[in-house]
Amino acid sequence: MRVSLWNDWWPTAGEWSAFWAFTTFAVALVAAILAFSQLRIILLEREERERPYLAVDFEFRSLLVLIAVENISTKLATNVTLKSIPLPESTREDRLGRLERIFDGSFVIPQVAPGRRMSWHVDIASTLLESDSLPRRFEVTARYCDPLARSVGWFGLRSARPEPRWYEDTFILDLDQYGYAATEQDYENKNWNIAQRNERRLERIAAASERIVAELQTRNASD
Repeated sequence: MRVSLWNDWWPTAGEWSAFWAFTTFAVALVAAILAFSQLRIILLEREERERPYLAVDFEFRSLLVLIAVENISTKLATNVTLKSIPLPESTREDRLGRLERIFDGSFVIPQVAPGRRMSWHVDIASTLLESDSLPRRFEVTARYCDPLARSVGWFGLRSARPEPRWYEDTFILDLDQYGYAATEQDYENKNWNIAQRNERRLERIAAASERIVAELQTRNASD
């Protein structure tokens, strides 16, 4: 009696049913994994859009060169520190201590609100561009915190409570790329004169305050 080999290797109806059931399950599993992965990517992209962003760059006010930090996002940035390599230098000796303190990474700015910009005067543009000893290229690292960040889990679930998250961004500030085109014409040195006048006013106010405090202390001592 001759036996056909056809049914020896061809799957039976039950085997076909099991095979298609397994294939359907595998396809559904892969689709679910891809869907969750895509959801996580979308949530992470949204988190990147919603995080605070600080920008550090030169600011030019006519002849004056300043280094500015600005919050260009819609979220609050807290505990901001700025570390510059090398440290900014100035021909104005009264500014050296301030610049070193702000840009050595130890000075903490409690918060920079959305849209807020803070600037520190370095020197006059022509002085920096013509000097061979003053640095004109800085690598400034800004480190700051998002106090209201919420982490995203694999299944797209966000943490119930805010988890402060730290960010660190590095900016290259190169004054040579601007050249003399960076400075506006200010033949009367208006901005420079205004800055000097404001500084003199602050010095007079500080001196007057010290005199008042000293006089009050003297009167209290005599009483």
